[in-house]
Amino acid sequence: MAQGRALEGLRVMIAEDNLFAAMELEKVLVDLGCEPVGPVAQLEQALRLAQQENLDGALLDVDLRGELVFAVAEELERRRIPVIFASGYDTDDMFPAPFVQHPRLRKPFGETEIRRVLEDTIGGRSAAA
Repeated sequence: MAQGRALEGLRVMIAEDNLFAAMELEKVLVDLGCEPVGPVAQLEQALRLAQQENLDGALLDVDLRGELVFAVAEELERRRIPVIFASGYDTDDMFPAPFVQHPRLRKPFGETEIRRVLEDTIGGRSAAA
């Protein structure tokens, strides 16, 4: 798949509490040649991955079972790992100032949108970097 070459081999964390959305993200990542890390559905699990895993990027559902994911995003930012938010919310009001301009996948999302935002945000990165 020529379009996914920029993403091949990249390790991308998935934090998503909706089973179907998590499965779709995982499938698309595999189809693009990425290595999914997760998915995880709880904030504590996501934070543990953000602290411990060798990652090239992360797809974070904004609300994991009633807990906002911004502490995870802060940890990833500290480690210079790009963050993409997935959200059904159509407002910037819930995003803290440092995260308002981060890339987002608007739910419901499709494969084309996932590929585009991944290529724009983390294409060409390497976990070894």
